[in-house]
Amino acid sequence: MKVAIITPYHSEDAATLRRCHDSVLAQTYGNMRHIMVSDGNPHPMVDKLDVDHYKLPLAHADAGATPRAMLALSAFSQGYDAIGFIDADNYLKPNHVETMVSVLEQSRADGVVATRVIHSQDDREMYVDTIESNGENMIDTNSWFLTRKSLPSMAGWIVEPGQRLWSDRHFANAVMSSGLALVRCEQPTVVYVTKWAWHYQHAGWPIPDGAVWINQAADGTLTHVKHTNK
Repeated sequence: MKVAIITPYHSEDAATLRRCHDSVLAQTYGNMRHIMVSDGNPHPMVDKLDVDHYKLPLAHADAGATPRAMLALSAFSQGYDAIGFIDADNYLKPNHVETMVSVLEQSRADGVVATRVIHSQDDREMYVDTIESNGENMIDTNSWFLTRKSLPSMAGWIVEPGQRLWSDRHFANAVMSSGLALVRCEQPTVVYVTKWAWHYQHAGWPIPDGAVWINQAADGTLTHVKHTNK
């Protein structure tokens, strides 16, 4: 099975981008490729990495949704059998792809929902996520591992401007309502380095300044609100 791991990025620094890429390079599964796509702000360091580097001419301001959709379509068009997504500020455990492929082959499913380990911004483990991305309530972007049968669902990434902060939820709804056979892998293989205030709250950790909440206005528009400790 030929696998593509897709990473959109916009303003992440070189160290963060390299951490993500190094985790893909460290995979125990061999038949795969890392695809990185800059959303209007290409970093010159990425040109030096062992990746396919796509450079979009403008930023779409939708949390990476449009770049994910475009490169997923491109990957399937190039003949990849399965794709996974990893955000630039997160990273994979070395056995992630091998585990996903094994689960797919054993279950004969069309997609796997990986389990995340939530880490703090300074990369300390907080907890294993069995609540948020559980394959029922929602599925986080970084948890998806999908075969070619998911191709028609990729348009689900594109949402109304006011809903762009929840593009992952809309995409999850598109996939889960598509009839694809999905299976959950309980073994945690994705490291999610969180900026979200509710993750710290759930873990019982102090919420750091600058952590983010999402506010929903009366008209449904979503905005970021940064946490401050007064």
